[in-house]
Amino acid sequence: MIMDGIAMRAVLCELRDALSGGRVDRIHQPEPDLLVLHIRNGGISHRLLLSASANNCRLHLTQAEWKNPLQAPNLCMLLRKRLIGARLAGVEQDGLERIARIRFEGTDELGRPVSHTLVTEIMGRHSNVILVGSDGRIVDSVKRVPPGMSRVRQVLPGLAYAPPPAQDKLDPLSMDARDFTLLLASRAGGALDRYLSSRLTGVSRQTAADIVQPALPSPAAVTSLSSDQIRALAAALAGFFQKVRSCDFSPTLISDAGGVPAGFAPYRPAGLPDELLSTQPCMSRALELYYLGRERKARIGQKAQALVSAVNVRLERSRSRLALHEELLAQPNKGERYRRYGELLTANLHTIKKGERIARVTDYHSPEQEKVDIELDERLSPARNAQRYFRLYAKHKSALDNAIKQAAAAKDEIAYYEGLLFQIGECTETEELEEIRSELENAGILRAPASGKKKKAAAKSKPLRFTSSDGFEMRAGRNNAQNDELTLRWARPGDVWLHAKDIPGSHVVIRTGGLDVPESTLLEAATLAALHSAAKNAAAVPVDHTLKKYVKKPGKAAPGMVIYTHQKTFIVRPDPKALKGVTPIE
Repeated sequence: MIMDGIAMRAVLCELRDALSGGRVDRIHQPEPDLLVLHIRNGGISHRLLLSASANNCRLHLTQAEWKNPLQAPNLCMLLRKRLIGARLAGVEQDGLERIARIRFEGTDELGRPVSHTLVTEIMGRHSNVILVGSDGRIVDSVKRVPPGMSRVRQVLPGLAYAPPPAQDKLDPLSMDARDFTLLLASRAGGALDRYLSSRLTGVSRQTAADIVQPALPSPAAVTSLSSDQIRALAAALAGFFQKVRSCDFSPTLISDAGGVPAGFAPYRPAGLPDELLSTQPCMSRALELYYLGRERKARIGQKAQALVSAVNVRLERSRSRLALHEELLAQPNKGERYRRYGELLTANLHTIKKGERIARVTDYHSPEQEKVDIELDERLSPARNAQRYFRLYAKHKSALDNAIKQAAAAKDEIAYYEGLLFQIGECTETEELEEIRSELENAGILRAPASGKKKKAAAKSKPLRFTSSDGFEMRAGRNNAQNDELTLRWARPGDVWLHAKDIPGSHVVIRTGGLDVPESTLLEAATLAALHSAAKNAAAVPVDHTLKKYVKKPGKAAPGMVIYTHQKTFIVRPDPKALKGVTPIE
């Protein structure tokens, strides 16, 4: 689903009504390709969102709260300097092109009148938001396009602004029924919705299909049109675009069978079940409901990708190391044979002569007292040969001990890295990702940014908070930083601590206040631990619980890693329905 020229016109009609004459109060740039302008008009503060995201490009009024970086980007600072206090003087669109021009009038530092235009181009990966001065030259843009990126059109400060090259399409707002009749009659074949989309400006293929569907229920199946069909379709097109000209829209949100927003339209699409269509008060609201969750999820995914890649590299190394050490441990224990050879040679020194290659001695370890042939180094004395076998035994034993130690360390690393991957996948806020990034930088897994400036402390994310059905406060960490904070600093010795057994997941703490905790609350907390673990999709999850005083963090342990004793284990189903009596705390 894309924002075509018709959807843009519906939004711009709303902007003219809501923002004309309003003044810019604040400007934020929460993401590199996203701007939010706070415009106050008639005593009401509106938020105007302009996005040049490749996959979620759009503009509309928004009610969402955006978390801003600690330091405003340079473009944001420039826009604040040029636009704050300016009055929104006009909103324009060329026909149904996906280019919006929002004009502002204000004064410069000397009090002289000055105007600027924010040009928002909604064109997929080529989308941009460009600030143009009164002289028609570019002041700056969300995306700069140097000659190396495009030889056709550059977008750089100081250059004269030129719109994207025009496509060879017709403007449907200037057409009547006769024009549409000629257009349909000239169709040579192919899908009708594709044909209309390729010939009419600002009309997506989906919109074209929705327009013609009432007059032609199966447009894709029609290879040629009769004269009656052409007249009916021309009338449908003329009627539709007459409504577009007069800003007569019916904003609609389209949902899938599960109730998740799956699309939007500035009209009520025909041919879809009514239960999938939800009329919205304005086009901005329909766009926001469709894009907001999708975009935040996409941005979290983009930011998480570098973390996932770095952790996966370390995880594969640890798995390779573990396989190497386990292979060594699986081999027959040669060390005991070396020790036995050394002891047998020592016991038979009086029967062995220097220079012999093989010593045939009685194995007193064997019940049958059988003879054993031991290979000798003929350059060494019998005593030195015995010492050589003892050294081989010591070397092999040291290697085995090291392999056991390294295998255990590799298993701990694998558990840590798998836990990190789980936590990254569960992140819903950028603060959580930044905490994980800091953890990776401190651990040397990620390289810290090379900057002379001291990095400002990011806002800390907070654990999930709940009240059990019995009135006990429960908290669940969402990453290692939160888990350590929760377990090592917030929890008291008599509080109950829970964690999914041998599975990456949240630390859950029940604040007891010195009271006995009912089993109902324990089961609710155990269900929380299961739902916030890597086994959340399993049929049953073992969850350990113990008192916090029995939970310790070993020295030099990785973040989030603890050991505990005196535990008991619940087997619970990770079913959200089991938490119907639990109340989240905002």
